[in-house]
Amino acid sequence: MGESMADTSPLTIQQESMLLLNEMAPDGIGYNHFAGFIVRPGIGVEQLKRGMDTLLARHDLLRSTFHADRNGVYRLIRASAVIEPEFIDGTTLNVEQARELAQRFGYRCFALGEELPLRCLLIDRGPEESMVVLATHHIASDFHSVGLLVEDLFTGALEPDRALPPVEHSFTDHVHAQQRWLDSEGAASARRYWSSLLEGVDPVLDLPGDLPRPAEYRLVGGTVDFRLPDRLVTDLKAVCRGCDITPFSFLLAALVVLLQRSSGRREFVLGSGIGTRGRRSTRVVGPFVNTMPIKAETAPDLTVAALGKALAEQITRSAEHAGYPFALLPSGLGVPRDPSRTPLVQVLMTLLATGRGNPALGAIAEGPGHFVIGDHRLEHLDLRHQEGQFDLGLEIYQTPQTIRGRLKFNSDIFTRPTAERIVRHYTTLLDAAVRNPGELIDRLSMVDQEEKARLLAFSSGE
Repeated sequence: MGESMADTSPLTIQQESMLLLNEMAPDGIGYNHFAGFIVRPGIGVEQLKRGMDTLLARHDLLRSTFHADRNGVYRLIRASAVIEPEFIDGTTLNVEQARELAQRFGYRCFALGEELPLRCLLIDRGPEESMVVLATHHIASDFHSVGLLVEDLFTGALEPDRALPPVEHSFTDHVHAQQRWLDSEGAASARRYWSSLLEGVDPVLDLPGDLPRPAEYRLVGGTVDFRLPDRLVTDLKAVCRGCDITPFSFLLAALVVLLQRSSGRREFVLGSGIGTRGRRSTRVVGPFVNTMPIKAETAPDLTVAALGKALAEQITRSAEHAGYPFALLPSGLGVPRDPSRTPLVQVLMTLLATGRGNPALGAIAEGPGHFVIGDHRLEHLDLRHQEGQFDLGLEIYQTPQTIRGRLKFNSDIFTRPTAERIVRHYTTLLDAAVRNPGELIDRLSMVDQEEKARLLAFSSGE
């Protein structure tokens, strides 16, 4: 990596939190963000290097190292930088062997004070096919950013004469805007709103796990993928149109019912990831995201649709105050520090993308989707990443035709079989709610026929 020194910039509150976590657990990979693609026909190292040069020239956040020392908390921005793509000869490997190497590459931790938050791998599988993995740290990207990075990388690599849309602002503009807002009446109003919404709610949601919770929370985990059947997606959308709510609100309500059943709690807090990106920052790479707390309240006389409508109304009100950094909320609310769990929110559900407007995000949202740049077809390589940030994290990917999910679990608390059972319970409960939208939440089954048969056999001693 070559570079020249230039300037410094402050960080957002969210970035400061991620830097602190990185320094406390330098071997953690829970905030690694990466995307892989199978490129047909294959791509060469020099082409990929040209694409990396394009990324680094356009986005100063990628030319930064991150520091917390006697000079404060800041990033050091290189005026220029070079990152050489890493290369593996994969001509003798099968697809699964190459995929495993791609996964391992993404799992390598970042030393944010010493290296840039970006790296790239090329696995050469011959002239007909290559695998490319682009990895970043969440301190420098979000899901929308991944779409920008993939577009810029492969356009620079494969269509160097094609002009990319200009990047008219920088992430530093966003940092300064946050600093000004935190001193404003808007921030004071947001603090009052969150204090009022969450007053008296127990900040701990204990779910039955498989393992004793460690004294120190670690960013370790696994992922269970699932896809809703086309019939269920069609019926879900029809029910939501009739109830005047979005599919996400219905999906969120189903998760709340599942958490209520598992915890025995009628009132608790979960969270949702929410974007804070303004229109001026459409082409800017960076973590324009925040965690928004959601106060869940269930009652026996509610349907999933009614619960979804109440949650949607709360989210609409909360969105006006979503710019208030989540990292400031626990101390502001007087939540006691507990190193064994994430503060205030232990379960997160996020709608990551609909795939509109960016072909790379569309391919990612589809799962094994694809898009075309020039004469090359790029097929998304669905890799696991950002695991263990919460006890449970449910990501929902929605396209105009499909809905798929990824349940991420902390493996210090849950085993994979339990995570798989949670997914079965969630999809079974969701299916029951869609088939019977007028049914009360306490009457909905979350056990499918196969599990019922196993339970009956066990109870009868068979």
